[in-house]
Amino acid sequence: MATIGNQYTEIVEPVFLTQSKELAYYWAQQTVRERSMRFEGVEEPIVLQVNLNEKQQTSVKPDVGAMSLLMMRDGEAYMAHIAKLYQDNNLAIPEIDLRNADRMAFLDTLGMAYIDQDVSRASIEVLQEPATA
Repeated sequence: MATIGNQYTEIVEPVFLTQSKELAYYWAQQTVRERSMRFEGVEEPIVLQVNLNEKQQTSVKPDVGAMSLLMMRDGEAYMAHIAKLYQDNNLAIPEIDLRNADRMAFLDTLGMAYIDQDVSRASIEVLQEPATA
C-alpha cells in the first residue's frame, strides 16, 4: 500500500461499538453526511457486526468521552434518536444527566462503547441496513 511519499504508516485506533444495529446505522449515516461536506464523491454507510470472544467482551468499555459530543448539536439529535427508539419500542424514555451520569449509562442506555484491542477479520461481518418504516 502506498501513500504520498510512497510510505505507509499503520494507524491504530479503537473500534467504537454499540449493542444496537439501529444506533450503529445512525452513526454510520452521520459519518457519511459529515464526510460528504468535506469530500467529493458518493459514499454509503455500512455497519459491521463484531462477534467478540468472551475475553474481548470483558474488555469493552463505556465511551464516556462521548459526553462532550452529546452536549453539542449532533448530540442533541442523537438523544432525540434514542428517545424515538425507546418510544417506538414502548419503553420509558431514559432521562440522563450527561454531566453526572454513571459510566455504565453510556454503554447500557446510550449504546456507546469501545474496545482498544485488535479485532480479527473472522469475527466481522457486514450487516444489511434495517428497513425503515
